[in-house]
Amino acid sequence: YYKQYANLFPDDPNSFIPLGKLYRILGDYEQAKVFLNKALIIEPENISVLLTLAGIESNLGNFDQALQQKQDALELCKTPGQRMQVYTSLQSYYEMKGQLDKALDYLHQARAEGEKLQTPIQMLTNDLNSLEIYVDAGMKDLAFETIKKFEKEAAPPFDKIIPLGYLMFYLAIEDMDNAEKMIEGVETFIKSWGVEIFRYFIFGAQGRINEFRGEYEQAIVDYQKSLELMSTDIGTNMDIGRCYRKLKEYEKAEKSLQDALKVNPFNPKFNYEIALVYWDWGKKEKALEHLNRALYVWEDADPEYEPAQKARDKLAEWNQQR
Repeated sequence: YYKQYANLFPDDPNSFIPLGKLYRILGDYEQAKVFLNKALIIEPENISVLLTLAGIESNLGNFDQALQQKQDALELCKTPGQRMQVYTSLQSYYEMKGQLDKALDYLHQARAEGEKLQTPIQMLTNDLNSLEIYVDAGMKDLAFETIKKFEKEAAPPFDKIIPLGYLMFYLAIEDMDNAEKMIEGVETFIKSWGVEIFRYFIFGAQGRINEFRGEYEQAIVDYQKSLELMSTDIGTNMDIGRCYRKLKEYEKAEKSLQDALKVNPFNPKFNYEIALVYWDWGKKEKALEHLNRALYVWEDADPEYEPAQKARDKLAEWNQQR
């Protein structure tokens, strides 16, 4: 259908942008670039397209090029909304690299731009999306204060979102008992707002809870239900693969993780997880290949960034065992 539209309206950049983004989701980056560059010929300063192309370079491990493209896009920005887009993209870039200090700096710059065009409830809702990075950066108190601020200021019907914020927070700090208590409130939010799209989040949360409790088979069922509802959330493939590894079902673990890596081959967390699969499976050269790829992405990570610390410790441990 996108191709039919493009044939009918070849001078409209929106004929090619959805095709480019679709091919990116499928992991076909060459085709994605073809269509996105067609859109740029028509509209050279389209910030969304420029950032999508930068994201492709990042996924392919061309990090310097990706960063330069994002910075070039920033120079073209003319509106707060465009700057907010670029700052949010830079935040995601540095989060992936494990440089949380820089990520937080861009988060705050994006928020400052958001204040110029967003309603208070939009700002509060965006703040909820910052919970995980605050927790990862060791700012649990700030994350909790963010939810409390939302709870205090959100008038009906927006107060129905509050359990979702608490659920996100408790999952991030691995307080699974309290996380489980929030699920009923999130169900109420989904039903009262008619936002069935959020049900994937409930299944994902139940998966996290069951995995944490060692109930890996049930966790896989939950994660698969989540993936059925949100097939583009490739991080769920990593969750499924991790559970299969813990069940010592390495072939299934490999398949789930390769599904994720097909779309994002340089994601450091995906590479770290599949490295663990290969090591436990006895495929040590493959394990080291993926672990080193993760460490390449995290080479400039903050010293206190825990995933990079674990990866470095694992490399040292494996080198001693060889």
